[in-house]
Amino acid sequence: MTPDYDIAIVGAGIVGSSLAARLAPHARVLLVDRDVRGLRGSTGHAPGFVGQLNSRAPLTELAKRSVEAYRQIAGGFNPVGGLEVAYTIEELEGMEPRAVLARSRGLRAEIVGAEQAHTLAPAFVENSAGALYFPDDGTANARVITAAYQNTAISCGARFLDANVLAVEGNAIVLSNGTISATIIVVCTGVWSGQLLSLPAVVSVAHPYAYSATRATRPNSPFVRFPSAHVYARDHGSVDGVGSYDHDPVHVSTRAMDRHHTATGAWDDVFDDAITRALAMLPTHTAAGFIGMTTADKGDAAEGGEKADAAFAAMVKSREEGTAYAFNGLFQVTPDGMPLVGRVREGVYAAVGVWVTHAAGATGLIADMILQDLGKGEMKDAELREALDPLRFGDREVVDTALRTYNDIWAKEHAQVQGDGL
Repeated sequence: MTPDYDIAIVGAGIVGSSLAARLAPHARVLLVDRDVRGLRGSTGHAPGFVGQLNSRAPLTELAKRSVEAYRQIAGGFNPVGGLEVAYTIEELEGMEPRAVLARSRGLRAEIVGAEQAHTLAPAFVENSAGALYFPDDGTANARVITAAYQNTAISCGARFLDANVLAVEGNAIVLSNGTISATIIVVCTGVWSGQLLSLPAVVSVAHPYAYSATRATRPNSPFVRFPSAHVYARDHGSVDGVGSYDHDPVHVSTRAMDRHHTATGAWDDVFDDAITRALAMLPTHTAAGFIGMTTADKGDAAEGGEKADAAFAAMVKSREEGTAYAFNGLFQVTPDGMPLVGRVREGVYAAVGVWVTHAAGATGLIADMILQDLGKGEMKDAELREALDPLRFGDREVVDTALRTYNDIWAKEHAQVQGDGL
C-alpha cells in the first residue's frame, strides 16, 4: 500500500521546519506538531547565540553551514560578533591557542585589549584584561528563521498538521485519532524525543535565562561570554539577556517531560544564586535593568503540569508588558556535546540535541541522507555522518556523563583546542 507521505517530520521547531523546507521540493512532506506555528519548544525561547568555533570540529562545521543558511533569511542573522572575556592576563593568554584554532578552521579571531573589549561591548564589559573577538559570529532570531522555513516548506507543497503524536510504530506515526504512514519518519522533537525514540544518550536539562525591562535601543553589541564564570549575555534589541551555567545540572527525565506542554519549567531555588552571580558580572547600569525581575512560582525545575504552564504564561505576559523576568528554559545535552543526527533504524531518523547554532547545518546533513535513501541524492559527508551517528553510544546509560557537559560547555572548548578532527 502506498504510504500517505514520503516523509513525515515530527516536531516543527527550527530543526523540523528547516528540514521540511529542504525536502518539500523533492518529496511529499508532512510537518506535524502539537502547534506547528506556535513554537512552544526550545526554539520559541532560544537566546540565539551563534558562536561558530567549537573544540569539536564537527560542531564548527555545522555552525559555519548554519550561519551561511541564516544569512539568506531577512532578519534571521545579525553578524554582531562575539566576545569571550578574560579577567586575568593568564586567562587572556590561555585564549591564544583558541584564536589559532579558529583561524585554522577559516574563522576570523583576534585577541583584543581591555579598552577595545569595552568599546566593542560597553553595556556588558567594564573592567577586564581583554577578550577573544570573533567578528563573524552573531545572533540568530530563531522565530524569524523558523517562520521563513515553514513558509518555504508550505509553498513547495508540504502539509502542516497540528496533532499530538503518541508513538512511532514501524512506518507510521500514531496520533490520538488515527495513524499516518510515511516511507521515512524523522523525529525532531527536542526535549520530547524520549517519548518517541529510545535514545538514552540525549538528556533534557533545565537552564535559567533572564531578560531586562524594556529600554531604549542602542548600537549593536557583540554577544558576550564570560567563560571562567559560565555566564553569557546579549543585546536583544530593546532588552538585555543574561544566562548562566554556573549551577548544578538539573536533569529533566523523560517521564517528567510527559507533563510539559512547553519547553519551560518551574523556577528552581538553585537558579537564584546563579542569576545573581551572572548579573554581578555586568556593569551597574546594565544590571539595573533587571531590578524587580520576576519569576514564575518556585518548585521543582523539572516539574511539569500546571506549574510549567504557569511559567510559560508568566514569561509571555512579562514579554508583552516589557517587564524584567527570568525563566527556566529546557534543552538537551549529550555525553560528547554533539547532537544525534542520522538514521535510528530502517525508515526512521532523528535530529535531536540540536541547538540553533547548528540547526541548519544538521538538517542539511540529514536531508542529504534522506534524499539518498529515496534514490534522489548521493553519499555526502561520510565523516560528519559517523561523528553524529545517533547510535554511537549504544544502549549504555550515560546520563551522568551527559549532565557533566552542561557545566563544561566552554571549559571543554578551551581545554581541547586540538579538536577531534572531521
